[in-house]
Amino acid sequence: IYSIVKGDGNLLWLATWGGLYSFDKITHHFEKYSDPNIENTRELSCVYKLKTLNKLIISSSKGIPLIFNLETHKFEKCPDSDFYLKDNILRIRYIEEKENGDLYLATENKSLIKYNYITGKFHEFKQIHGLSGVCRHFMFNKNEIWAGTEDGLALMDATSGKVNKLITELDGLPNNVIYSVLLDNQKNVWVSTNKGIAKINITNSKISKFNTEDGLQDMEFNTAAALKISNGHLVFGGINGFNIIDPAKTKNIPFIPVPVITEIKVMNEL
Repeated sequence: IYSIVKGDGNLLWLATWGGLYSFDKITHHFEKYSDPNIENTRELSCVYKLKTLNKLIISSSKGIPLIFNLETHKFEKCPDSDFYLKDNILRIRYIEEKENGDLYLATENKSLIKYNYITGKFHEFKQIHGLSGVCRHFMFNKNEIWAGTEDGLALMDATSGKVNKLITELDGLPNNVIYSVLLDNQKNVWVSTNKGIAKINITNSKISKFNTEDGLQDMEFNTAAALKISNGHLVFGGINGFNIIDPAKTKNIPFIPVPVITEIKVMNEL
């Protein structure tokens, strides 16, 4: 299972390698939806329920997103007024919807994309794509987007697409491969990576790093496997389970270097 979204009533919709499934939380019944004549209905990587239409948008490893009509249970082509999908492949891993039908798509080959499912228009953010072709997850903070890429954490203006900052290992991140991004109630940015978790104070740019010695399930985490729950705790999923973090109880532990003796002199002589 790569992605889960809540449907109407007791249903959950699951994007899996085998295709699209519904799951009834009361009866525990699974129902599979796929079309043998449409290759993109298998090997799914993402599913999202649209806010203004009774439809899902799904994405597969093949790279062409589809619409699933929840009333007819039929797959449909995505509106594409400029025939963008004719020449471009989009392997989508995370979707977030804003107003007026705008979807922001984190993709593994075109970085961050904006798509309006009402007008059918796709928009590429050229600058962030130039920095990294892979965007696995992102989050909005007012009109800013914190985007997790394979080359660091990018801070981008959501309107202009200008990248105002790129935070990397050189700035203190444990790794440049960012799997997910969350904002806590204290306005700190948290990221899961290939080498643990980091907390970034966006006021003073100080970075705190956490590893298995701090209780992490493993050093490696999974794409877009993150959630901020109602009590403010942060959940990050990894290759060996998941971690629940209470940011209010997390203290910054200063790095204290261990003394290393390199030589001994007596009366200024060895």
